[in-house]
Amino acid sequence: NFFSRGDLDYRNLVLDANSASLFVGARGRIFRLWAYNVNDTSENLFVDLRATVPPAELSECRALGNSAEDCQPSTRFMALQDNKERLYVCSSVGMRPEIRVLDAVTLRDRQEPRTEIGICAPDPSVNATAVIVEWGNPSELPSVYSGIRTGMAGENHLIYRPALIEKGKEVYSSMRTVYTDNRWLYGRYTISITFYNSFCQKFEKKMIGVGN
Repeated sequence: NFFSRGDLDYRNLVLDANSASLFVGARGRIFRLWAYNVNDTSENLFVDLRATVPPAELSECRALGNSAEDCQPSTRFMALQDNKERLYVCSSVGMRPEIRVLDAVTLRDRQEPRTEIGICAPDPSVNATAVIVEWGNPSELPSVYSGIRTGMAGENHLIYRPALIEKGKEVYSSMRTVYTDNRWLYGRYTISITFYNSFCQKFEKKMIGVGN
């Protein structure tokens, strides 16, 4: 089967085998398709979520020298969480990173969309990655861990975990690798994670020894 709704820069795919759902992230759209037949648009099998940029925000984005295409909403990272009941989405909206948590069936917002730096890169040319860790964090609070570049020129190369929030309050501060080291992805290095009582405490970069 072949699915397309035009040239929408399809970037992300997430498959839930249990519900036979295939989530597709694109420019201005998020789709939930039936994995066995992606062209079946029956009401219970197909959802098309459309995203837009407010005119004022679009004008501001264009005024900064960005193209109209780059200013449009476009997904950068998607993952299922909460027992696959929610879809976590980080998108570029007006060249700012926006987080949405959607119902995995209806694609309706389960939380208010918010801007959060450090999870995904608004610039489509920046190579970044992320993973959701739901167990093993302090107080068993779920969190994203991202490999990201930040700063006006992308000069900061980081592994980052945002602050952990419980009942609307920050209970554990954010963690990241050092700002000043822009070589952690290059050379003979490994990134180690230090644990205490099974909880991630800090990141360290270590050089790999090479014998003669």
